[in-house]
Amino acid sequence: MWIELFQRCGSLRIMDEAPFRTALGFFESLRRQILEILQSRERWKPLTMRLEDEDFFIKTAEKLLEQYNQEYLRINDLLGFDSYGGLQYVNRPNNGDYNDWLATLRVLLLQCDKAIEGLNSKIFPLTGEQSLTLKRLEEDLQKTLSEMPEIFEKNLREAIKECENGCFLGSALISARIICYILTKIPGNLEEKIKCLRKKGLIKEKGEVPAQYIMKADKKARDYLSHDLKALPNSVETVELLGICGRLLKLLRKYKETNCNFSAENLKEENEGNQK
Repeated sequence: MWIELFQRCGSLRIMDEAPFRTALGFFESLRRQILEILQSRERWKPLTMRLEDEDFFIKTAEKLLEQYNQEYLRINDLLGFDSYGGLQYVNRPNNGDYNDWLATLRVLLLQCDKAIEGLNSKIFPLTGEQSLTLKRLEEDLQKTLSEMPEIFEKNLREAIKECENGCFLGSALISARIICYILTKIPGNLEEKIKCLRKKGLIKEKGEVPAQYIMKADKKARDYLSHDLKALPNSVETVELLGICGRLLKLLRKYKETNCNFSAENLKEENEGNQK
């Protein structure tokens, strides 16, 4: 366990988790406050927003920005981030009006996500079992991917690489994109997709991919892509999402084989289009 921790730190000494956990608590709290003020604005319609509401929003945003800018360099040092790939200084808006501060808070939210992801990768690295699961997933999907457009393999390998590097949110976003893309290849809404797959015998209630699994995959993918800003995956959730990708890729290949309108030639043309 300690060897794994030290390897993730890139050092020959045992990692002291305390500063990482302290920093994680700070950024989780900051992120929570940003979300709260962003969500509170939904109660303030542009035509009915009072001056005191706008003033409160801007003063709160100023405070959150100041807290972030006081800490971001220390976190870069802690994580070994350079000035290019690490957390960035966030400028105060020039005009300082409501809309400018709204945009600034959204930038802060992205920086917090990057910090939390980096800190989690130090505190909660992949276990040996999870690394083995990823290796088995790659091996298991070799045949399936060889019969699919190259773009699937590129995305999946990138998602696995991000996961192995501790970039769990990045990996989850790529996996979610793959899942959503696969589901768009089956016509209809979610209920119609399930009905179509069931009719073709590709999903069974007691099979490897039951209907509930499709619904779960769809929800998880949408949560990470847009529906839930609070969704920050850990290593367990990220590996699970990669496993869902694997099952759905197999499902898509079988669907292709049973659907004359979903020919290999169509996939080839689509792949060539994606590479341009």
